[in-house]
Amino acid sequence: MQITSEEDFKAQKLQEGGFKKSQYKLGKVDIKFESVWIEAKKDDQDIYAMLAQIIFTARLQKLKSVDLPIAFGCFNKNKGALIDNYQVQEIFTHTDINWLQTPSNIDKKTVERIKFLLKEVQEYSLDEFGKEIKEIEARGSLTKKQITKNNFINVYKQWLLQIGNFLEDQIRPDCYLADLMTDGNKTIADKLEVVLDIKNEKWYYEYKAKHDLFGKIEIKDQKKYANFWAKYERPPAEEYQEYILNRRDLLQPNNARETKGAFFTPPIWADKSKEYLEKAFGKNWQDDYYIWDCACGTGNLELGLVNQTQVFMSTLDDGDLRIMEKLKTMPNATHFPFDFLNDDFKPKAEGGKIPNKLWQIITNSPQKLIIYINPPYLEVTNAKESAGTGTARTGATTTELKVQMIKANLGKESNELFMQFYFRIYTQIEHCKIGSFSKLKNCGSPNFENFRAFFKAKFCGGFVCRANTFDNVTGKFPISFQIWDCEVKEDFKNELTFDVLNDNGEIEYKKNIFVPQGSHLINAWFKSNNKNVEKALCYIQKKGSDFQNQKFVALYQTEPNHSNKITKSNLIDAMVYVAVRLCIPATWLNDRDQFTKPSQAKKSAYPNGHFTEVITGQMASNSLFDNTDDEYLDLYQYQLDQNFIGNAITFALFEKNFTSWQIFPNSEVELTGVERDMQIYDLLLKNRVFSIEANAVLNIAKQIYILYYQHFNNYNAGWNDVYKVLKKDKISKFDELWQEFKSAKQNLVEALQPLIYKYGFLKE
Repeated sequence: MQITSEEDFKAQKLQEGGFKKSQYKLGKVDIKFESVWIEAKKDDQDIYAMLAQIIFTARLQKLKSVDLPIAFGCFNKNKGALIDNYQVQEIFTHTDINWLQTPSNIDKKTVERIKFLLKEVQEYSLDEFGKEIKEIEARGSLTKKQITKNNFINVYKQWLLQIGNFLEDQIRPDCYLADLMTDGNKTIADKLEVVLDIKNEKWYYEYKAKHDLFGKIEIKDQKKYANFWAKYERPPAEEYQEYILNRRDLLQPNNARETKGAFFTPPIWADKSKEYLEKAFGKNWQDDYYIWDCACGTGNLELGLVNQTQVFMSTLDDGDLRIMEKLKTMPNATHFPFDFLNDDFKPKAEGGKIPNKLWQIITNSPQKLIIYINPPYLEVTNAKESAGTGTARTGATTTELKVQMIKANLGKESNELFMQFYFRIYTQIEHCKIGSFSKLKNCGSPNFENFRAFFKAKFCGGFVCRANTFDNVTGKFPISFQIWDCEVKEDFKNELTFDVLNDNGEIEYKKNIFVPQGSHLINAWFKSNNKNVEKALCYIQKKGSDFQNQKFVALYQTEPNHSNKITKSNLIDAMVYVAVRLCIPATWLNDRDQFTKPSQAKKSAYPNGHFTEVITGQMASNSLFDNTDDEYLDLYQYQLDQNFIGNAITFALFEKNFTSWQIFPNSEVELTGVERDMQIYDLLLKNRVFSIEANAVLNIAKQIYILYYQHFNNYNAGWNDVYKVLKKDKISKFDELWQEFKSAKQNLVEALQPLIYKYGFLKE
């Protein structure tokens, strides 16, 4: 084509660049792509003069409320240039520029000013310019996004949706890394087993070595693939590459990571665990003992171990082994594939997978072997299933170890994968040492009572830290590092002491974990007082005896799941139960602490054999002391403290109380001629003496009821309904009263909390 005009020049260059007419528009803006506006000149005009022209044109379009693109550019017969929208918008703000000039007739002074203001101008050859325009259109941005250690997982999620969804689960992480670690033509071959290849202008994934399941895999949608990666700069900067490769575990789906144990131990806790192993087994522990991590993932727990030749590392994920090999993670350690929960426990010499050297240690000197692990934390049941709104997870039901544990009467314990690890270690490496990250369920959960009777070993110390400092865990509960010596056969102690570490790894204080028997728990105590033959006053929902189940505790008018009937016989005990369970907030540290039945009162506290306190509405008598041989009274200690009972009643009436109880008589809430059921008032409040803190709460609550009755005539509304209606309707004075109520209730809580420990409901 002979070029005789600007239009001919534009047409030729667009044709040479492979652009279709449907992809652009011509007009006042020379060439309008969806994402880029371009000024074009057929001669050798100055780049900055053309950029000034497109900037002036863009400003006029903006004044007409036309949306501007993400980038602007220009090209002449020799080269092209691009600038981003941000720079153009910034230039619009400069009042020293004469914006009255027409775009086609801008003076040199203005061009020089704009040239000075443009800090980032990217220049290209014409071929490169055309390719860049196509990539900008594809990725929707002027510059490619950098992939870093902070965003590579989010990029992976998008990659799964658009590119990798046709691949098998087990190879997706490797294929993504092959894509990521490329210079655009080939994968960085010395770091990965799966590589990216191109043949006949089509992209493929391929294992470098022969693979039993996968050969060469053609990428399904080549255009979508090209458009996706046009948005990103590959490979990531060198400073991020090793980190990304080492965190392959994060690319596995959550259920696979939970089941396989792909849990990355933060370096701070990995380092601290080594310090505690040194405390337990001496300064030369790395020389004196062999170490086996049987759920090693990509090996970060072992980093920092000095005597690598005495370290064994196994994982069920071949990809983890390849990553460790290529990254030279613990290169002098022994790495091998082994599914600890399913594979046969025998050496290679007998057709198994366990290295013969490790087998010799297991067989001949297990007391010299430390099993050092951060195993998976998968539990069969989850929160939804516990609440009756979901189904159980099945990851832990498929292992051989679960079957063996059920036969050993450890069925509940087998629901936790980390307990399956404990079981196999204890039964098949009988006299070894254990250094393991885990939940505290094995120490304090009622469901693990059989395991504690079964597991006889010496506790050698440990620490606890916040679970959500682990990047695979979101729950607010403690994760512990526990050290056990299985060579020393000791019964499980009733109390274990752990160091509590803050997020900097410093010891803040010590935490005693009490190991209660099921019959000593608060739910066993309360259930024993349940008189089902009596008429229900309400129902109390309760599940579990620890803080993590605190959310289930409430009073209801109708019967929910996991509940007990409340009658006249156990009404006061129910109020005490609610107050005890709810007035201390759940934290990450107390999450697994168990509430226990209250302490019995000792006769020694009343040496004269008499007292005058009112006990559950009746005067105590000397008959309580008739059996002089007994150490304890036939009473719980809290029953002798009427202030405590009054405080507990007051708290329970206003905390998760979803009943329609009427708790104040008409005369106290300015009602006349209204009939209401005052049975609860008669049973709980009438003639009872309350503390200063309780009276303050009750008095403000009365004012809130009075305010409610001034606006609404639902005289049978319970406390929760009163609160919700006043808040929803924004009744005047309610906010002020509510702030006073919360302050008074907090004073009541502070009076109650120490007595919960004093009377044995919790142990410090």
